[in-house]
Amino acid sequence: MAAVKRSLESIVSRLRGPMQKALIEAIRDLQQASSVRLPLACSPSYRAAPAAEVEPAESVAEEALPTLAYAEEFRPGGLPLDRGISYAVKVLRDAGIETFESCQGGEGHVYPEPAVRFYGQRGEGYRAVAVAITYGLPVKALRRYWSVEREELVGPEWEITFWASRLAEVQRDAERCGQIR
Repeated sequence: MAAVKRSLESIVSRLRGPMQKALIEAIRDLQQASSVRLPLACSPSYRAAPAAEVEPAESVAEEALPTLAYAEEFRPGGLPLDRGISYAVKVLRDAGIETFESCQGGEGHVYPEPAVRFYGQRGEGYRAVAVAITYGLPVKALRRYWSVEREELVGPEWEITFWASRLAEVQRDAERCGQIR
């Protein structure tokens, strides 16, 4: 928990004005929320990735694992939720983040790295990062993007990405600890 607190303090200290206020408010909201539990209560295997670390994308081997019931609940457009990103999606959705697209990344997947896309106003990205860090998810980047559909800008929307191997560890711990089934 001390490492998470240091990470959050470091992020808050780099922000100024409304962004800093939005993150502080998101952290306070999280502290008051009691419905989401820390996934690593039964195993301290998570280690924060150094900021300059470069990591190749890798995915959780899905072939040998049974499908999770939680992953089966989400089939927008008939597509299943990737097992390797399902815990990150659950944490974000349980905290009220409105996710709409995700991928565990790696070979054979659309994204090169684990990613979750979500809707929200300006402060929602900071809240998502606060949620993810608080619950041990290894955040790599946060992006605000616009897409072009029929020659029209659509958005902006948010995307949060994760360090692949660290996320795989968190996913395994969450499954082992019964945080996701």
